[in-house]
Amino acid sequence: MKEQELLYHFPFRIDKEQNFRHFANDFTHNSFVKRFVTNYDGTNVNEFIKNKTSLTIEQIHEFEYLYSNFTHWSDWYKNGRNIFSFSKELLLLLDKTDVSDVKPDLFKLPYDIFYLSLKPLNLKLSKNSDAVIEGVYIDHNIWNIMGEHPEGYCDLSFYFAGEFKESFLKYISTVKSSTQPFTNSDEVDEAPLGTFWNIYLWFEKEEKRETVREALDYFISDLKNEIFITNKTPEQITDFDLEFYSDTIELLEKTINLVICTSSN
Repeated sequence: MKEQELLYHFPFRIDKEQNFRHFANDFTHNSFVKRFVTNYDGTNVNEFIKNKTSLTIEQIHEFEYLYSNFTHWSDWYKNGRNIFSFSKELLLLLDKTDVSDVKPDLFKLPYDIFYLSLKPLNLKLSKNSDAVIEGVYIDHNIWNIMGEHPEGYCDLSFYFAGEFKESFLKYISTVKSSTQPFTNSDEVDEAPLGTFWNIYLWFEKEEKRETVREALDYFISDLKNEIFITNKTPEQITDFDLEFYSDTIELLEKTINLVICTSSN
């Protein structure tokens, strides 16, 4: 494939623009962080940039956007750099398939992580953005806390890709949710939800999440709890919160059939 053809695809283009490959072999990502935060000490990235640097909030958000792109790109790069690109006609055909009853044992992904090009469809990120969804990193994990691989206990992650910086900076600075931190204290950490284009589906038989519809319902329920319920009165729910939720649902509705079809028989 010629370079111009490669640059059509987001992972190759962003690598060329940002020289991601220079940092690809550092599994800790420390060298990438130090490119922007010279005194970074290898501890929690988010805590460090907020508490131990002189970066402005704008600079922090700029870094967070780039770091998010790098982490998804890095996982893809280290797992084979595989790209699937179909015609617009085939993508439209796949999109018409009902996937509600699909179960995890039908997932037959060609690779644990790969990139699916959606560029021919010219899908807008949301009704509030002119950015085009260029593609999606699809990540399949079969797991439990014991490291075993029982049937029907897995997750699918979809990281949609494109020139989303404007939308990211808008949401990261305006959409807030109260989330419980990973500590033994009763304190609540105010953290931004951030992006609405990272979708996670968890399947688990014991909790009766065996189909795509059940996993989607679980994801949406968690989203509602985080945006509308936890530590928030109705007066505290903002227009941006509502926009964040509606944009997430819109993204799911126009992509879920397509990405699940690509992940299963």
